[in-house]
Amino acid sequence: MTQEPTKFSRIFAYARFSSEGQADGNSLERQRQDIEAAVRQRFQKDEVAGFDITWLEDHGLSAYHGEHVTHGWLGDFMDKVRTGKLPKNCLFVCETVSRASRQGGFVLLSMVHTLLEADFSILMLQNGTLFNRGSVPKFLSVELALYAELAREESAQKQRYSLDNWERKRRHARERPGQSAFTGECPNWLEVVGGKYRVISEKVDSIRDIYLKTLDGYGIDKLVRYANQARLPVPGKGDTWHTSLIKRVLNNRALIGEFQPHRNAGRGKRLPEGEPIAGFYPVAIAPDLFFAVQSLQAKATTFPSRRDDNNHNYLMGIAKCECGGSWRWMNKDSGKQRGYSQYGCSNRQRAVSACPNVNGRLFDHTFVTWALDRIPELLSSGDDPRRGRILSLEAQFSDVSKRKAKVRRAVEVSDSLAEEFLPRLRELVAEEKALQTELDDLKSNAAPAAGFSFEEAAGVFLPAYLDVFETGTPQFDDAYRARSLFRSRIVQSVARVDVSMDRTKVTVKLRNDKVDSFEIEDSKTVTFGVPELTPDEWAQLDADRSEQLRHGRRMSNANLGEL
Repeated sequence: MTQEPTKFSRIFAYARFSSEGQADGNSLERQRQDIEAAVRQRFQKDEVAGFDITWLEDHGLSAYHGEHVTHGWLGDFMDKVRTGKLPKNCLFVCETVSRASRQGGFVLLSMVHTLLEADFSILMLQNGTLFNRGSVPKFLSVELALYAELAREESAQKQRYSLDNWERKRRHARERPGQSAFTGECPNWLEVVGGKYRVISEKVDSIRDIYLKTLDGYGIDKLVRYANQARLPVPGKGDTWHTSLIKRVLNNRALIGEFQPHRNAGRGKRLPEGEPIAGFYPVAIAPDLFFAVQSLQAKATTFPSRRDDNNHNYLMGIAKCECGGSWRWMNKDSGKQRGYSQYGCSNRQRAVSACPNVNGRLFDHTFVTWALDRIPELLSSGDDPRRGRILSLEAQFSDVSKRKAKVRRAVEVSDSLAEEFLPRLRELVAEEKALQTELDDLKSNAAPAAGFSFEEAAGVFLPAYLDVFETGTPQFDDAYRARSLFRSRIVQSVARVDVSMDRTKVTVKLRNDKVDSFEIEDSKTVTFGVPELTPDEWAQLDADRSEQLRHGRRMSNANLGEL
Protein backbone atom coordinates (compact mmCIF):
# COMPACT_ATOMS: atom_id res chain seq x y z
CA MET A 1 0.00 0.00 0.00
CA THR A 2 1.42 3.39 -1.00
CA GLN A 3 1.63 6.46 1.23
CA GLU A 4 0.46 9.86 -0.07
CA PRO A 5 3.13 12.57 0.09
CA THR A 6 2.48 15.64 2.22
CA LYS A 7 4.04 19.01 3.12
CA PHE A 8 4.32 20.34 -0.46
CA SER A 9 6.49 23.43 -0.98
CA ARG A 10 4.12 24.90 -3.61
CA ILE A 11 0.92 23.98 -5.40
CA PHE A 12 0.32 24.66 -9.11
CA ALA A 13 -3.19 24.34 -10.57
CA TYR A 14 -3.88 24.30 -14.32
CA ALA A 15 -7.18 25.41 -15.90
CA ARG A 16 -8.00 25.86 -19.60
CA PHE A 17 -10.79 26.41 -22.06
CA SER A 18 -10.56 26.28 -25.86
CA SER A 19 -13.41 28.53 -27.07
CA GLU A 20 -14.91 31.91 -26.20
CA GLY A 21 -18.26 30.20 -25.66
CA GLN A 22 -16.77 28.31 -22.73
CA ALA A 23 -15.54 31.61 -21.30
CA ASP A 24 -19.10 32.95 -21.39
CA GLY A 25 -20.18 29.80 -19.52
CA ASN A 26 -17.75 30.54 -16.62
CA SER A 27 -15.64 27.47 -17.37
CA LEU A 28 -12.57 28.84 -15.59
CA GLU A 29 -14.50 29.82 -12.49
CA ARG A 30 -15.99 26.33 -12.20
CA GLN A 31 -12.56 24.69 -12.59
CA ARG A 32 -11.13 26.99 -9.93
CA GLN A 33 -13.89 26.18 -7.48
CA ASP A 34 -13.58 22.41 -8.01
CA ILE A 35 -9.80 22.44 -7.60
CA GLU A 36 -9.87 24.64 -4.47
CA ALA A 37 -12.59 22.44 -2.89
CA ALA A 38 -10.60 19.26 -3.62
CA VAL A 39 -7.39 20.69 -2.14
CA ARG A 40 -9.15 21.84 1.05
CA GLN A 41 -10.93 18.53 1.45
CA ARG A 42 -7.82 16.44 0.93
CA PHE A 43 -5.07 18.32 2.78
CA GLN A 44 -4.44 20.23 5.95
CA LYS A 45 -3.26 23.82 5.56
CA ASP A 46 0.26 23.12 6.73
CA GLU A 47 0.62 20.37 4.14
CA VAL A 48 0.22 22.71 1.13
CA ALA A 49 1.85 25.96 2.23
CA GLY A 50 -1.37 27.52 3.48
CA PHE A 51 -3.32 26.71 0.31
CA ASP A 52 -1.48 29.43 -1.65
CA ILE A 53 -2.22 28.18 -5.17
CA THR A 54 -0.30 29.37 -8.24
CA TRP A 55 -2.78 29.37 -11.11
CA LEU A 56 -1.83 28.53 -14.67
CA GLU A 57 -4.66 29.49 -17.03
CA ASP A 58 -4.91 29.27 -20.82
CA HIS A 59 -7.81 31.07 -22.46
CA GLY A 60 -9.11 29.99 -25.87
CA LEU A 61 -6.21 27.64 -26.65
CA SER A 62 -6.78 24.18 -28.13
CA ALA A 63 -5.28 21.12 -26.41
CA TYR A 64 -6.05 19.05 -29.52
CA HIS A 65 -3.71 21.18 -31.63
CA GLY A 66 -1.25 21.69 -28.76
CA GLU A 67 -1.69 25.47 -28.76
CA HIS A 68 -1.70 25.55 -24.93
CA VAL A 69 1.83 24.09 -24.99
CA THR A 70 3.28 26.10 -27.88
CA HIS A 71 1.62 29.43 -27.03
CA GLY A 72 0.24 29.10 -23.49
CA TRP A 73 1.08 29.10 -19.81
CA LEU A 74 1.29 25.31 -19.62
CA GLY A 75 4.13 25.32 -22.14
CA ASP A 76 6.05 27.95 -20.15
CA PHE A 77 5.46 25.99 -16.94
CA MET A 78 6.75 22.73 -18.44
CA ASP A 79 9.87 24.50 -19.73
CA LYS A 80 10.65 25.68 -16.19
CA VAL A 81 10.08 22.16 -14.88
CA ARG A 82 12.53 20.70 -17.43
CA THR A 83 15.21 23.29 -16.68
CA GLY A 84 14.93 22.91 -12.88
CA LYS A 85 13.75 26.47 -12.24
CA LEU A 86 11.01 25.35 -9.83
CA PRO A 87 11.47 23.98 -6.27
CA LYS A 88 11.32 20.27 -5.43
CA ASN A 89 8.31 18.52 -3.91
CA CYS A 90 5.59 20.65 -5.58
CA LEU A 91 2.01 19.59 -6.34
CA PHE A 92 0.42 19.83 -9.81
CA VAL A 93 -3.42 19.73 -9.89
CA CYS A 94 -5.69 19.55 -12.93
CA GLU A 95 -9.43 18.94 -13.26
CA THR A 96 -9.26 16.30 -16.03
CA VAL A 97 -6.74 14.70 -18.35
CA SER A 98 -8.42 16.45 -21.30
CA ARG A 99 -7.56 19.86 -19.81
CA ALA A 100 -3.86 18.96 -19.83
CA SER A 101 -3.77 17.23 -23.23
CA ARG A 102 -5.98 16.04 -26.08
CA GLN A 103 -3.11 14.77 -28.21
CA GLY A 104 -3.19 11.15 -27.12
CA GLY A 105 -1.57 8.87 -24.55
CA PHE A 106 2.08 9.27 -25.55
CA VAL A 107 2.00 13.06 -25.25
CA LEU A 108 0.26 12.96 -21.87
CA LEU A 109 2.56 10.29 -20.41
CA SER A 110 5.60 12.26 -21.55
CA MET A 111 4.27 15.28 -19.62
CA VAL A 112 3.59 13.13 -16.55
CA HIS A 113 7.10 11.62 -16.73
CA THR A 114 8.67 15.11 -16.85
CA LEU A 115 6.76 16.19 -13.74
CA LEU A 116 7.60 13.03 -11.79
CA GLU A 117 11.31 13.28 -12.67
CA ALA A 118 11.28 16.81 -11.22
CA ASP A 119 9.91 15.47 -7.88
CA PHE A 120 6.39 16.75 -8.50
CA SER A 121 3.27 15.07 -7.16
CA ILE A 122 0.21 14.97 -9.45
CA LEU A 123 -3.50 15.08 -8.62
CA MET A 124 -6.13 14.56 -11.35
CA LEU A 125 -9.63 15.27 -10.02
CA GLN A 126 -11.01 13.04 -12.77
CA ASN A 127 -9.97 9.85 -10.91
CA GLY A 128 -8.98 11.34 -7.55
CA THR A 129 -5.56 9.66 -7.51
CA LEU A 130 -2.61 11.48 -5.93
CA PHE A 131 0.80 10.07 -6.87
CA ASN A 132 4.49 10.88 -7.21
CA ARG A 133 7.56 9.08 -8.53
CA GLY A 134 7.65 6.72 -5.52
CA SER A 135 3.93 5.97 -5.35
CA VAL A 136 2.47 5.21 -8.78
CA PRO A 137 -0.57 2.82 -8.55
CA LYS A 138 -0.64 -0.21 -10.83
CA PHE A 139 -2.13 0.35 -14.26
CA LEU A 140 -2.40 4.12 -13.60
CA SER A 141 -0.39 4.87 -16.76
CA VAL A 142 -2.81 2.71 -18.75
CA GLU A 143 -5.77 4.54 -17.23
CA LEU A 144 -4.33 8.00 -17.95
CA ALA A 145 -3.34 7.01 -21.49
CA LEU A 146 -6.86 5.72 -22.09
CA TYR A 147 -8.38 9.01 -20.90
CA ALA A 148 -6.00 10.88 -23.21
CA GLU A 149 -6.84 8.70 -26.22
CA LEU A 150 -10.57 9.11 -25.60
CA ALA A 151 -10.12 12.89 -25.36
CA ARG A 152 -8.18 12.94 -28.64
CA GLU A 153 -10.82 10.85 -30.42
CA GLU A 154 -13.59 13.08 -29.06
CA SER A 155 -11.85 16.19 -30.40
CA ALA A 156 -11.13 14.53 -33.74
CA GLN A 157 -14.80 13.57 -34.08
CA LYS A 158 -15.94 17.10 -33.21
CA GLN A 159 -13.54 18.51 -35.78
CA ARG A 160 -14.87 16.16 -38.47
CA TYR A 161 -18.45 17.15 -37.65
CA SER A 162 -17.51 20.82 -37.69
CA LEU A 163 -15.66 20.59 -41.00
CA ASP A 164 -18.56 18.69 -42.59
CA ASN A 165 -20.99 21.28 -41.27
CA TRP A 166 -18.96 24.21 -42.62
CA GLU A 167 -18.49 22.46 -45.94
CA ARG A 168 -22.25 22.05 -46.27
CA LYS A 169 -22.73 25.73 -45.44
CA ARG A 170 -20.12 26.82 -47.99
CA ARG A 171 -21.65 24.60 -50.66
CA HIS A 172 -25.10 25.96 -49.91
CA ALA A 173 -23.76 29.54 -50.02
CA ARG A 174 -22.25 28.99 -53.48
CA GLU A 175 -25.31 27.21 -54.86
CA ARG A 176 -27.87 29.60 -53.41
CA PRO A 177 -26.20 32.92 -52.56
CA GLY A 178 -28.34 35.40 -50.67
CA GLN A 179 -30.99 32.83 -49.77
CA SER A 180 -30.14 32.59 -46.08
CA ALA A 181 -27.60 33.82 -43.52
CA PHE A 182 -24.39 31.80 -43.33
CA THR A 183 -24.13 32.27 -39.57
CA GLY A 184 -25.43 34.71 -36.99
CA GLU A 185 -22.23 36.73 -37.51
CA CYS A 186 -22.25 39.35 -40.27
CA PRO A 187 -20.70 42.73 -41.21
CA ASN A 188 -21.62 45.50 -38.77
CA TRP A 189 -23.79 47.36 -41.30
CA LEU A 190 -26.04 44.27 -41.58
CA GLU A 191 -28.25 42.34 -39.19
CA VAL A 192 -29.80 38.88 -39.33
CA VAL A 193 -33.61 38.96 -39.32
CA GLY A 194 -35.63 35.82 -39.95
CA GLY A 195 -32.55 33.93 -41.08
CA LYS A 196 -31.64 36.53 -43.73
CA TYR A 197 -29.30 39.52 -43.88
CA ARG A 198 -30.84 42.96 -43.74
CA VAL A 199 -29.18 46.36 -44.29
CA ILE A 200 -29.01 48.81 -41.38
CA SER A 201 -29.80 51.92 -43.41
CA GLU A 202 -28.26 54.58 -41.12
CA LYS A 203 -24.92 52.75 -41.01
CA VAL A 204 -24.87 52.23 -44.78
CA ASP A 205 -25.63 55.93 -45.29
CA SER A 206 -22.61 56.85 -43.18
CA ILE A 207 -20.39 54.45 -45.17
CA ARG A 208 -21.62 55.93 -48.44
CA ASP A 209 -20.80 59.42 -47.11
CA ILE A 210 -17.26 58.25 -46.31
CA TYR A 211 -16.86 56.89 -49.85
CA LEU A 212 -18.02 60.16 -51.42
CA LYS A 213 -15.67 62.18 -49.24
CA THR A 214 -12.83 59.87 -50.33
CA LEU A 215 -13.58 60.69 -53.95
CA ASP A 216 -13.49 64.33 -52.86
CA GLY A 217 -9.85 63.84 -51.90
CA TYR A 218 -10.22 63.39 -48.15
CA GLY A 219 -7.38 61.39 -46.60
CA ILE A 220 -7.76 58.83 -43.80
CA ASP A 221 -7.08 61.26 -40.93
CA LYS A 222 -9.42 63.87 -42.36
CA LEU A 223 -12.13 61.22 -42.81
CA VAL A 224 -11.79 60.18 -39.16
CA ARG A 225 -12.17 63.78 -37.97
CA TYR A 226 -15.07 64.43 -40.31
CA ALA A 227 -16.97 61.27 -39.29
CA ASN A 228 -16.57 61.96 -35.57
CA GLN A 229 -17.45 65.65 -35.85
CA ALA A 230 -20.52 64.84 -37.95
CA ARG A 231 -21.41 62.02 -35.51
CA LEU A 232 -21.95 59.55 -38.32
CA PRO A 233 -23.34 56.17 -37.15
CA VAL A 234 -20.40 53.80 -36.58
CA PRO A 235 -20.45 50.51 -38.56
CA GLY A 236 -18.27 48.74 -36.03
CA LYS A 237 -17.66 48.10 -32.36
CA GLY A 238 -17.65 51.16 -30.15
CA ASP A 239 -19.19 54.55 -30.80
CA THR A 240 -16.33 56.47 -32.46
CA TRP A 241 -14.52 56.28 -35.78
CA HIS A 242 -10.80 55.53 -35.94
CA THR A 243 -8.12 54.99 -38.57
CA SER A 244 -8.31 51.21 -38.76
CA LEU A 245 -12.12 51.30 -39.10
CA ILE A 246 -11.92 53.74 -42.02
CA LYS A 247 -9.35 51.52 -43.75
CA ARG A 248 -11.50 48.39 -43.26
CA VAL A 249 -14.62 50.15 -44.57
CA LEU A 250 -12.83 51.41 -47.68
CA ASN A 251 -11.57 47.93 -48.59
CA ASN A 252 -14.37 45.58 -47.52
CA ARG A 253 -15.80 43.79 -50.55
CA ALA A 254 -18.77 42.64 -48.49
CA LEU A 255 -20.15 46.12 -49.23
CA ILE A 256 -20.72 45.03 -52.85
CA GLY A 257 -22.24 41.74 -51.73
CA GLU A 258 -19.19 39.46 -51.87
CA PHE A 259 -18.35 36.81 -49.29
CA GLN A 260 -14.95 35.08 -49.15
CA PRO A 261 -15.10 31.65 -47.43
CA HIS A 262 -12.05 30.72 -45.36
CA ARG A 263 -10.69 27.55 -43.84
CA ASN A 264 -8.81 27.08 -40.60
CA ALA A 265 -5.12 26.46 -41.24
CA GLY A 266 -4.34 25.89 -37.57
CA ARG A 267 -2.72 28.07 -34.90
CA GLY A 268 -5.21 30.86 -35.47
CA LYS A 269 -4.51 31.23 -39.20
CA ARG A 270 -7.31 31.37 -41.75
CA LEU A 271 -6.81 30.99 -45.50
CA PRO A 272 -9.19 31.95 -48.34
CA GLU A 273 -10.95 28.97 -49.88
CA GLY A 274 -12.06 29.27 -53.48
CA GLU A 275 -13.36 32.32 -55.32
CA PRO A 276 -15.44 35.00 -53.52
CA ILE A 277 -19.20 34.37 -53.65
CA ALA A 278 -20.99 37.23 -55.43
CA GLY A 279 -24.47 38.23 -54.25
CA PHE A 280 -24.08 36.60 -50.85
CA TYR A 281 -24.76 39.81 -48.87
CA PRO A 282 -27.17 42.62 -49.76
CA VAL A 283 -25.34 45.23 -51.86
CA ALA A 284 -24.73 48.29 -49.66
CA ILE A 285 -22.52 50.37 -51.98
CA ALA A 286 -22.86 50.66 -55.77
CA PRO A 287 -20.02 48.65 -57.37
CA ASP A 288 -18.92 51.64 -59.49
CA LEU A 289 -18.56 53.76 -56.35
CA PHE A 290 -16.66 50.98 -54.55
CA PHE A 291 -14.23 50.36 -57.39
CA ALA A 292 -13.74 54.09 -58.03
CA VAL A 293 -12.46 54.43 -54.46
CA GLN A 294 -10.26 51.35 -54.90
CA SER A 295 -8.72 52.96 -57.97
CA LEU A 296 -7.97 56.18 -56.07
CA GLN A 297 -6.44 54.22 -53.20
CA ALA A 298 -4.26 52.18 -55.55
CA LYS A 299 -2.89 55.37 -57.08
CA ALA A 300 -2.40 56.98 -53.68
CA THR A 301 -0.25 54.09 -52.42
CA THR A 302 2.49 55.12 -54.84
CA PHE A 303 2.81 58.48 -53.09
CA PRO A 304 4.79 59.28 -49.93
CA SER A 305 2.98 58.98 -46.61
CA ARG A 306 4.08 62.44 -45.41
CA ARG A 307 0.94 64.30 -44.42
CA ASP A 308 -0.36 67.48 -46.04
CA ASP A 309 -3.57 67.87 -44.06
CA ASN A 310 -4.64 71.05 -45.88
CA ASN A 311 -3.96 69.69 -49.39
CA HIS A 312 -1.78 72.62 -50.47
CA ASN A 313 0.77 70.44 -52.26
CA TYR A 314 -1.43 68.91 -54.95
CA LEU A 315 1.70 67.55 -56.71
CA MET A 316 3.08 65.66 -53.71
CA GLY A 317 4.47 62.34 -54.95
CA ILE A 318 3.94 63.36 -58.59
CA ALA A 319 6.36 66.23 -59.24
CA LYS A 320 10.17 66.08 -59.35
CA CYS A 321 12.86 68.67 -59.78
CA GLU A 322 15.21 68.18 -62.74
CA CYS A 323 17.97 67.41 -60.21
CA GLY A 324 15.96 64.41 -58.94
CA GLY A 325 14.66 65.95 -55.72
CA SER A 326 11.03 65.71 -54.67
CA TRP A 327 8.83 68.77 -55.19
CA ARG A 328 7.84 70.32 -51.86
CA TRP A 329 5.48 73.07 -50.71
CA MET A 330 6.82 75.23 -47.89
CA ASN A 331 4.61 77.39 -45.71
CA LYS A 332 6.29 80.79 -45.17
CA ASP A 333 3.24 82.48 -43.69
CA SER A 334 3.96 85.33 -41.27
CA GLY A 335 2.32 88.43 -39.89
CA LYS A 336 3.84 90.59 -42.62
CA GLN A 337 3.23 88.13 -45.48
CA ARG A 338 0.00 86.26 -44.89
CA GLY A 339 -0.44 83.24 -47.13
CA TYR A 340 3.13 83.44 -48.44
CA SER A 341 4.63 80.12 -49.51
CA GLN A 342 7.34 78.71 -51.73
CA TYR A 343 7.94 75.57 -53.76
CA GLY A 344 11.34 73.93 -53.88
CA CYS A 345 13.05 70.58 -54.07
CA SER A 346 14.12 68.22 -51.31
CA ASN A 347 17.75 68.29 -52.47
CA ARG A 348 18.02 72.01 -51.74
CA GLN A 349 16.51 71.46 -48.30
CA ARG A 350 19.19 68.82 -47.68
CA ALA A 351 21.87 71.25 -48.92
CA VAL A 352 22.97 68.98 -51.78
CA SER A 353 21.86 71.30 -54.59
CA ALA A 354 21.46 75.02 -55.21
CA CYS A 355 18.13 74.79 -57.04
CA PRO A 356 16.15 78.01 -56.47
CA ASN A 357 12.77 78.16 -54.79
CA VAL A 358 9.76 79.63 -56.59
CA ASN A 359 6.97 81.84 -55.27
CA GLY A 360 4.09 79.57 -54.21
CA ARG A 361 1.28 81.81 -55.49
CA LEU A 362 3.06 82.31 -58.80
CA PHE A 363 3.45 78.55 -59.32
CA ASP A 364 -0.10 77.77 -58.18
CA HIS A 365 -1.62 80.44 -60.45
CA THR A 366 0.40 79.25 -63.44
CA PHE A 367 -0.11 75.52 -62.92
CA VAL A 368 -3.82 75.66 -62.01
CA THR A 369 -4.78 77.87 -64.95
CA TRP A 370 -2.70 75.73 -67.34
CA ALA A 371 -4.25 72.52 -65.96
CA LEU A 372 -7.83 73.83 -66.24
CA ASP A 373 -7.11 74.82 -69.84
CA ARG A 374 -5.37 71.59 -70.92
CA ILE A 375 -6.81 68.76 -68.80
CA PRO A 376 -10.53 68.29 -69.59
CA GLU A 377 -11.08 65.93 -66.65
CA LEU A 378 -10.59 68.83 -64.23
CA LEU A 379 -13.71 70.51 -65.62
CA SER A 380 -15.98 67.48 -65.40
CA SER A 381 -18.99 67.59 -63.08
CA GLY A 382 -20.80 64.95 -61.11
CA ASP A 383 -23.16 64.65 -64.08
CA ASP A 384 -20.33 63.09 -66.12
CA PRO A 385 -20.70 59.33 -65.62
CA ARG A 386 -17.52 58.71 -67.62
CA ARG A 387 -15.21 59.82 -64.80
CA GLY A 388 -16.64 57.47 -62.19
CA ARG A 389 -16.87 54.63 -64.69
CA ILE A 390 -13.19 54.96 -65.64
CA LEU A 391 -12.14 54.79 -62.00
CA SER A 392 -14.36 51.76 -61.47
CA LEU A 393 -13.05 49.97 -64.57
CA GLU A 394 -9.43 50.59 -63.57
CA ALA A 395 -9.98 48.98 -60.17
CA GLN A 396 -11.94 46.06 -61.67
CA PHE A 397 -9.23 45.51 -64.28
CA SER A 398 -6.56 45.38 -61.56
CA ASP A 399 -8.67 42.97 -59.50
CA VAL A 400 -9.28 40.61 -62.43
CA SER A 401 -5.60 40.70 -63.41
CA LYS A 402 -4.57 39.63 -59.89
CA ARG A 403 -7.08 36.77 -59.86
CA LYS A 404 -5.96 35.68 -63.31
CA ALA A 405 -2.34 35.58 -62.14
CA LYS A 406 -3.29 33.37 -59.16
CA VAL A 407 -5.20 30.91 -61.33
CA ARG A 408 -2.38 30.82 -63.87
CA ARG A 409 0.15 29.99 -61.15
CA ALA A 410 -2.07 27.12 -59.97
CA VAL A 411 -2.27 25.77 -63.52
CA GLU A 412 1.49 26.01 -64.02
CA VAL A 413 2.35 24.39 -60.67
CA SER A 414 0.15 21.31 -61.00
CA ASP A 415 -0.85 19.43 -64.14
CA SER A 416 -3.61 17.73 -62.18
CA LEU A 417 -5.25 21.10 -61.52
CA ALA A 418 -4.99 22.31 -65.11
CA GLU A 419 -8.20 20.67 -66.25
CA GLU A 420 -10.11 22.11 -63.29
CA PHE A 421 -8.76 25.67 -63.52
CA LEU A 422 -8.36 26.24 -67.28
CA PRO A 423 -12.06 27.12 -67.85
CA ARG A 424 -11.85 29.71 -65.05
CA LEU A 425 -8.64 31.09 -66.53
CA ARG A 426 -10.34 31.53 -69.91
CA GLU A 427 -13.23 33.36 -68.23
CA LEU A 428 -10.84 35.76 -66.49
CA VAL A 429 -8.88 36.42 -69.69
CA ALA A 430 -12.14 37.26 -71.51
CA GLU A 431 -13.28 39.49 -68.62
CA GLU A 432 -9.93 41.31 -68.57
CA LYS A 433 -10.10 41.88 -72.33
CA ALA A 434 -13.64 43.28 -72.12
CA LEU A 435 -12.66 45.67 -69.33
CA GLN A 436 -9.60 46.86 -71.27
CA THR A 437 -11.70 47.48 -74.38
CA GLU A 438 -14.22 49.59 -72.47
CA LEU A 439 -11.43 51.49 -70.72
CA ASP A 440 -9.66 52.29 -74.00
CA ASP A 441 -12.93 53.45 -75.52
CA LEU A 442 -13.73 55.78 -72.62
CA LYS A 443 -10.21 57.22 -72.41
CA SER A 444 -10.06 57.88 -76.14
CA ASN A 445 -13.11 60.11 -75.81
CA ALA A 446 -11.17 63.08 -74.45
CA ALA A 447 -13.96 65.63 -73.98
CA PRO A 448 -16.08 65.17 -70.87
CA ALA A 449 -19.79 64.66 -71.40
CA ALA A 450 -20.69 67.59 -69.14
CA GLY A 451 -18.79 70.03 -67.01
CA PHE A 452 -17.84 73.54 -66.07
CA SER A 453 -16.38 76.28 -68.17
CA PHE A 454 -12.81 77.39 -67.62
CA GLU A 455 -14.04 80.56 -65.90
CA GLU A 456 -16.37 78.67 -63.56
CA ALA A 457 -13.68 76.20 -62.51
CA ALA A 458 -11.05 78.93 -62.12
CA GLY A 459 -13.47 80.84 -59.88
CA VAL A 460 -13.51 77.86 -57.52
CA PHE A 461 -9.95 76.49 -57.63
CA LEU A 462 -7.79 79.63 -57.90
CA PRO A 463 -9.11 81.35 -54.74
CA ALA A 464 -8.61 78.11 -52.81
CA TYR A 465 -4.85 78.40 -53.41
CA LEU A 466 -4.29 82.15 -53.75
CA ASP A 467 -6.57 83.68 -51.12
CA VAL A 468 -6.28 83.56 -47.33
CA PHE A 469 -9.35 82.66 -45.24
CA GLU A 470 -9.87 82.64 -41.51
CA THR A 471 -9.95 79.20 -39.89
CA GLY A 472 -13.46 78.05 -39.03
CA THR A 473 -15.26 80.25 -41.56
CA PRO A 474 -17.44 78.82 -44.37
CA GLN A 475 -14.96 80.22 -46.89
CA PHE A 476 -12.11 78.31 -45.22
CA ASP A 477 -14.10 75.05 -45.44
CA ASP A 478 -15.05 75.74 -49.07
CA ALA A 479 -11.39 76.33 -49.95
CA TYR A 480 -10.35 73.06 -48.30
CA ARG A 481 -12.98 71.12 -50.26
CA ALA A 482 -11.84 72.76 -53.48
CA ARG A 483 -8.18 71.89 -52.83
CA SER A 484 -9.13 68.30 -51.93
CA LEU A 485 -11.09 67.95 -55.15
CA PHE A 486 -8.32 69.46 -57.27
CA ARG A 487 -5.72 67.15 -55.71
CA SER A 488 -7.99 64.14 -56.26
CA ARG A 489 -8.45 64.92 -59.96
CA ILE A 490 -4.78 65.68 -60.48
CA VAL A 491 -3.94 62.23 -59.06
CA GLN A 492 -6.40 60.66 -61.50
CA SER A 493 -5.16 62.57 -64.55
CA VAL A 494 -1.43 63.29 -64.12
CA ALA A 495 1.29 60.63 -64.11
CA ARG A 496 4.38 62.82 -63.60
CA VAL A 497 5.49 66.46 -63.45
CA ASP A 498 9.08 67.62 -64.06
CA VAL A 499 10.25 71.12 -63.07
CA SER A 500 13.40 72.55 -64.64
CA MET A 501 16.26 73.48 -62.33
CA ASP A 502 16.05 77.14 -63.34
CA ARG A 503 12.28 77.09 -62.57
CA THR A 504 11.28 78.40 -65.98
CA LYS A 505 9.66 75.29 -67.51
CA VAL A 506 7.28 72.57 -66.29
CA THR A 507 6.71 69.34 -68.25
CA VAL A 508 3.60 67.28 -67.53
CA LYS A 509 2.95 63.66 -68.53
CA LEU A 510 -0.69 62.64 -68.31
CA ARG A 511 -1.98 59.15 -67.56
CA ASN A 512 -3.11 58.81 -71.19
CA ASP A 513 0.61 59.16 -72.11
CA LYS A 514 0.22 62.66 -73.59
CA VAL A 515 3.04 65.10 -72.73
CA ASP A 516 2.70 68.88 -72.53
CA SER A 517 4.66 71.76 -71.01
CA PHE A 518 4.39 75.40 -70.02
CA GLU A 519 6.69 78.22 -68.91
CA ILE A 520 6.74 80.02 -65.57
CA GLU A 521 6.96 83.79 -65.65
CA ASP A 522 9.77 85.58 -63.86
CA SER A 523 8.56 86.01 -60.29
CA LYS A 524 10.12 89.49 -60.18
CA THR A 525 7.65 90.74 -62.79
CA VAL A 526 4.55 89.20 -61.18
CA THR A 527 2.82 90.44 -58.03
CA PHE A 528 -0.14 89.13 -56.12
CA GLY A 529 -1.38 92.17 -54.30
CA VAL A 530 -4.67 92.42 -52.46
CA PRO A 531 -7.22 94.33 -54.59
CA GLU A 532 -8.72 97.44 -53.06
CA LEU A 533 -12.35 96.45 -52.48
CA THR A 534 -15.00 97.75 -50.13
CA PRO A 535 -16.32 95.41 -47.39
CA ASP A 536 -19.54 94.97 -49.38
CA GLU A 537 -17.55 94.04 -52.51
CA TRP A 538 -15.47 91.52 -50.54
CA ALA A 539 -18.67 89.98 -49.10
CA GLN A 540 -20.20 89.71 -52.57
CA LEU A 541 -17.01 88.14 -53.98
CA ASP A 542 -16.96 85.53 -51.19
CA ALA A 543 -20.65 84.82 -51.71
CA ASP A 544 -20.15 84.33 -55.46
CA ARG A 545 -17.25 81.90 -54.93
CA SER A 546 -19.16 79.93 -52.29
CA GLU A 547 -22.19 79.74 -54.56
CA GLN A 548 -20.03 78.38 -57.39
CA LEU A 549 -18.70 75.65 -55.12
CA ARG A 550 -22.15 74.84 -53.73
CA HIS A 551 -23.49 74.70 -57.30
CA GLY A 552 -20.79 72.17 -58.09
CA ARG A 553 -21.72 70.10 -55.03
CA ARG A 554 -25.40 70.04 -56.05
CA MET A 555 -24.42 68.76 -59.48
CA SER A 556 -22.33 66.06 -57.83
CA ASN A 557 -25.33 64.46 -56.14
CA ALA A 558 -26.28 62.94 -59.47
CA ASN A 559 -23.19 60.76 -59.54
CA LEU A 560 -19.96 59.81 -57.83
CA GLY A 561 -17.72 62.86 -57.90
CA GLU A 562 -18.22 66.38 -56.72
CA LEU A 563 -18.20 69.58 -58.78
